Amino acid sequence: MILAEIFGPKSRQEKEKEALTNGKLRGLAENLGEFMQNGIAKSTRKSYDAAIKRYKSWCKEHEVEFGIPLSHLNVSLYIQDITKNNRVGYGSISLVICALSWLNELSGYKPLNENSLVKNSA
Repeated sequence: MILAEIFGPKSRQEKEKEALTNGKLRGLAENLGEFMQNGIAKSTRKSYDAAIKRYKSWCKEHEVEFGIPLSHLNVSLYIQDITKNNRVGYGSISLVICALSWLNELSGYKPLNENSLVKNSA
C-alpha cells in the first residue's frame, strides 16, 4: 500500500520517530502506519490506494514529481485532465480529492481539499 512510502525509511515520520527517546512512544510510532490504515474502512482504503496509484502514474507519465507534500498545481492539473479526457463524474473527482487530501494530511501537511486551487478544479 502507498502508506509504506509515507512511513518508510526516508519519510518525515521516520525521521521524527528516530528522534523519539521515550521507548513507549517509539513503540507506538513503529505501528503508526498500520494504525492509520485501520482508521478507515477497508473498502475506503482500497479506493484511496487505487486513486493514489492512478495519480502517481499520471505524474510519471507527465514527468511531474510525485512528492510529499503533493503539489496543489499538479493535483489541479490532474483533476482537469481526468475530467476533460476521461469523462469521469463528480463522484470520482471527489474520491480523488479525498484520497490525495488524506495522503497529504497523513504526511503531516494540510489536506488538499482546503486549497482553493484544488477545490475549484472539481
